[in-house]
Parts: sequence; structure tokens; C-alpha cells
Amino acid sequence: MSKTKIAIVGFAARLPGGALADLWSNLCSGRDLVTEIAGDRWNVESYLHPDRSHAGSFYTKRAGNIGDISGFDAAFFGISPREAEQMDPQQRVLLELGWEAFEDAGIPPSRVRGSQGGV
Repeated sequence: MSKTKIAIVGFAARLPGGALADLWSNLCSGRDLVTEIAGDRWNVESYLHPDRSHAGSFYTKRAGNIGDISGFDAAFFGISPREAEQMDPQQRVLLELGWEAFEDAGIPPSRVRGSQGGV
């Protein structure tokens, strides 16, 4: 078994309850970060069903929301507005977090092109 050395030099995260800087105080205070699903996300009542095994529905009105994700800067990533609109929101967040991890590490992304690194 070969041992591969790794180094975690930067990271980024989106968490319910606010900024990453608030994580420790939220954990220490036992704060519940699961909240009601906002009415402007979707019509909760139309998907709600008391039977958790009922297909195409959910049985709770609560979630760990990471806030507004509509502020994606498509042009920054070289993505057309039309393509960005059709992307899975999770993919847009992943792109932002990858960039933020480079920023946290103080590494210009152009410096790792062609290297054996990963985000």
C-alpha cells in the first residue's frame, strides 16, 4: 500500500446559519440551523406528504438552507448567462467554493494548471 502525501492548504464552505466564521459559535451554543423552507423557494405545501415513502414528495417543511444562491457571476467563470441558467445550482455553488478555496489558500488558480492538485 503506497502512502500518498496530501496537504490541505485552503478550504471553503457554505453552511446554514451564516458565514464559516460563525460555525464554531453556532456549534458551541447548540444553535439549531435547520429552519422553515422559505416560501419564495417553492410551494412547500404542493410537495408535502405525511408518508416519507411517498414518491415525489417530502414530509417536512424544514431544511438546512445556505441562503440565497442566485448571485452567481457567470461571466467571471466564462459561462454564458443562458448556460448558467440551465446549470444545476449545486454546480454553480461548487464553482464558487472552488474559487474561494484557492483564495483562502492564497494560490492563483492559474498556478495549478496542469499540476497534480485537486479542488
